Amino acid sequence: MKPPFLKVIDFSEEDFSNSNLLLELRIHVVEECNLKCVYCLSNAPFINEKTENNKTKLSLDEIKNNIKQAKNLGIKVVSITGSGEPLLYKNLKELIEFIKSLDLGVVLFTNSLLLNKELAGWLNEKDVNLMVKLNSFNPEINDKLVGVKGAQKVFIEKIKMLVDIGFAKDKRLALNCIICEENYEEIPELFIFCRKNGIIPWIEIVTITGRAKKEMKLPKEKIESLYKKLSQIDKKQFGYEWIPDSPIVGADRRRYKFVAQIDIFGNVYHTDANITDEVGNIKNKNLYDLLTSEKFIRLRDRDKHSRNFLEKENSELVDKIYKILTNKKFRAGALPPEDIKKLVLEKIGRKIFENLPIKLFQFWGGCKNPNLPTDRAELCEEATLENLQRISDEITKIYSPGLKIYISPGDGRVQNVNKIPKEKTEKYVQTLTEIANKYRGLISVIPISTLYKKYSVDFEKNLLEARKNIEKDISNQPDFEKLIFNARKNVFGSDLESENKILERSHDAAKNYIIYRVAEEEAKIFRDFDDCIRSFFIKYIPFYKRYIKDINETKPSLDCSLVFYTGKKGNITQPWQAIGKRKEDEVLFLGQNRLKLEMNQTKN
Repeated sequence: MKPPFLKVIDFSEEDFSNSNLLLELRIHVVEECNLKCVYCLSNAPFINEKTENNKTKLSLDEIKNNIKQAKNLGIKVVSITGSGEPLLYKNLKELIEFIKSLDLGVVLFTNSLLLNKELAGWLNEKDVNLMVKLNSFNPEINDKLVGVKGAQKVFIEKIKMLVDIGFAKDKRLALNCIICEENYEEIPELFIFCRKNGIIPWIEIVTITGRAKKEMKLPKEKIESLYKKLSQIDKKQFGYEWIPDSPIVGADRRRYKFVAQIDIFGNVYHTDANITDEVGNIKNKNLYDLLTSEKFIRLRDRDKHSRNFLEKENSELVDKIYKILTNKKFRAGALPPEDIKKLVLEKIGRKIFENLPIKLFQFWGGCKNPNLPTDRAELCEEATLENLQRISDEITKIYSPGLKIYISPGDGRVQNVNKIPKEKTEKYVQTLTEIANKYRGLISVIPISTLYKKYSVDFEKNLLEARKNIEKDISNQPDFEKLIFNARKNVFGSDLESENKILERSHDAAKNYIIYRVAEEEAKIFRDFDDCIRSFFIKYIPFYKRYIKDINETKPSLDCSLVFYTGKKGNITQPWQAIGKRKEDEVLFLGQNRLKLEMNQTKN
């Protein structure tokens, strides 16, 4: 079970997969602060402290206008963050009222010193989420970090008040705590305090900017050790599981891809981690242009929140997942060569980076034997899908998003290449879909004919072009005889009694198979699966590469493939040759000659 997060920024899978530019907008409303935190990101001046800054601050109307723009760009929440203490902002209530009128959530970052019961009650009525501060249970350590004596006592009082009012029970209260040498040893205690009181532990590493000095940054090894400890506490004591890959404990780092910030002068940044690197000012350009600018995109991708936080941990996880996928229990045949393995590892790594399910896209032959009843193949399909379920279970143990598997029966291809009747392939797809539906959403069946139809203009055009350009050349290639040999295994039909007819059909099938495969890649009919690891015969990749115009632009590239065939209990390359069970748990597969003999005996 994933850990709880602050209510309005606990974004869903749907939120992360949508096409919105933003999910959260952070707004700075005041410059000064009533604390002097030694780690302050913005180097906020203390109240009544004179500054030499003569820039014009945004008016309330300008702030409202930019929130409206952000609303049109897809935001769900506005976070009021400072850059000083927001409770010093005279128009705070009016701003919150305006945000709520747009049906947006509100997060208020506050050190809570100025928070009284009346104001807290009003914020509770407005369903505002609060982020308050506490760095240590030790008054001396806490007050040293925030620069004001007596602050720790007030923090504790305000936290208790907010819990009593009900913010915590509704996941609307988070406690912000930075990790440094002074409080390192008591972080687990603070973490457990939060969990026991229903408070979201917003515990994070120091961002070295503003007043934070480089010496405050702890060694990576210490952070890794702490995050492991906290994740173990969460799992054992509270039943929550998370991968330590975000600077904020237990958070989903994908959220940082959808956060932008506007400071009190109108400067726009990716997040407050980049306060010295603005992309422009909203007084000169609209918000959309700034967020789609090359600089903003570059900063978003460069930002530490968008990288693997614990790269070593993630690298080890990638290797473990790859070993499960290629375990001999689940495959038949050789492993991918090193260059292809590297690309597969990169694909797994990108999914872990985004904390998303690892997607596999598998080509499935389809019921190629016209003499074999479709239901005879069910034994193999069940065995194969059970194996896929076992793989998924093993991966989910170490990576909670797990797998998502797409199977594409080659119905449209085998109809044309292997001369299989359409009604038989339709029955096969229906049978396979019914079996796949038993596996709790793990497996989806996408017939290749559906993809042909979806991209019919491109596909038909590319099929004609491929036939015109490569049909004559295919037979001259030295590897073509191997393809004929493999095609011969899959050539069936009562009209093929003579060896010459079988060879002729095998030759045509091999040739047409290549033409279809090349047309499919050129038409990019698999464009919807460009983030999947694909499964098919790696040994034939060099053959296809001769005929595909730009292999690097093919999505996904033919290089990004994984030999992924199940072994003893189900071979996904030959479900059409499964005819029964020799033993209770063993599927019987037959070679071509044996299969013909078996079918003749069945007829007699």
